[in-house]
Amino acid sequence: MARLIRMSEVCRDSGLSKWTINRLEAAGEFPKRFPISAHAVAFDGDEYNAWKAERKAARMDEPRRRSGRPARGPSVKRIDTRPHEGV
Repeated sequence: MARLIRMSEVCRDSGLSKWTINRLEAAGEFPKRFPISAHAVAFDGDEYNAWKAERKAARMDEPRRRSGRPARGPSVKRIDTRPHEGV
């Protein structure tokens, strides 16, 4: 274990909110935190850095458009669910 990283530092570094981190962690898509005292938790720095590297590698594997930005997914038409008059 390299170092312990508190939630506030993870939020600052990743740009994610606490709620997004909680949701990703619950889904198994983010490193698990562990208690370091009765009222404090932290993340393992090595696991967090590996997660960042994995996310970066996944981004690099995405197909790119000529502009250099990632390609968009397939277009999906919006379905109008409002009731229509005269039908």
